[in-house]
Amino acid sequence: MKVLFDNKVKDATITALAPDANYPASNLAHIFAKVKYKGVGFSDTITCLFEDDRSVDSFWYTYTNATAMEVRLYSSASVLLDTITVDCSYDSGAEYFTQIDGVRWIEIDVSCGVSSDIYLGSVALGLAYSHPLPVAVFDRAIKDNSGKSESLDGQTAVHYIKPLTAYQLRFAGVLREDYHETISKYESSGRSHIWLDITEEAHDIYKPMYCTSEIGSNITSSGHRIAFEINYTEAR
Repeated sequence: MKVLFDNKVKDATITALAPDANYPASNLAHIFAKVKYKGVGFSDTITCLFEDDRSVDSFWYTYTNATAMEVRLYSSASVLLDTITVDCSYDSGAEYFTQIDGVRWIEIDVSCGVSSDIYLGSVALGLAYSHPLPVAVFDRAIKDNSGKSESLDGQTAVHYIKPLTAYQLRFAGVLREDYHETISKYESSGRSHIWLDITEEAHDIYKPMYCTSEIGSNITSSGHRIAFEINYTEAR
């Protein structure tokens, strides 16, 4: 399980070669993933320039119609450090690679089918945290924020909102030092946005998710082992 707490893209200067003026490339760093970047064609190249060198080992994306994506990482001297081919099988995903230091800017090539213009909701780049693994007794839940009103006679009106994906993960048998390290990560981010990948080696069931988190109160210890819960809710 991987979690990204510190998204380096949030502090980058983001541009694109052919953006729609109403959906600029800077939207890729917006806190709302649905405030998207959109191109004026079926492909585009996006550049993210950092103020100083970054160390990274993961790339994340969500809310896109891209069918192909490539990320190129460059040094301050414009030396190509690595090229990442991104799996676009789903509308959100993540790629992991050996840590690369000295990254000053990146290029993201995106393309989609010819039925609509390319769009991309949010992207993230940074050092992914190798999180303790959850107890394997969980599954996807939903949080339904749809509105509903009903008369005494049974006439019902519903304002449908696509339910949010949610997970309640239980962690058990975590070494005390690992627990404290994990909790410190959440302490630094609070309830702000993070990126979650429960099964980083397979995304066919549990896709990476842009979300918020909340640590539950059910924390127990046995010797040097800790059990605790964390709730994750999709953010759009």
